[in-house]
Amino acid sequence: MRNKKFRVFKNSKNEETTTKTVFEYKQNGNILTCSYTNDSILSGHLIRLVDENGKIEMRYHQVINNTFREINYPYY
Repeated sequence: MRNKKFRVFKNSKNEETTTKTVFEYKQNGNILTCSYTNDSILSGHLIRLVDENGKIEMRYHQVINNTFREINYPYY
């Protein structure tokens, strides 16, 4: 996933991402990172650790309309 860009195709009504959100992914070994933005998300970042079995632990933080938000997800 080196230097790949993705755009949201469809999302639920409660999400901050829209079809204008562009995610730019980079990977270095087992570390996967992403930067993203749209009209209301001024800056967003994802960081993921991928273990040897393919399980992913993810965290993200973003600034929406000058409000900071951070979420941690367990392994998938």
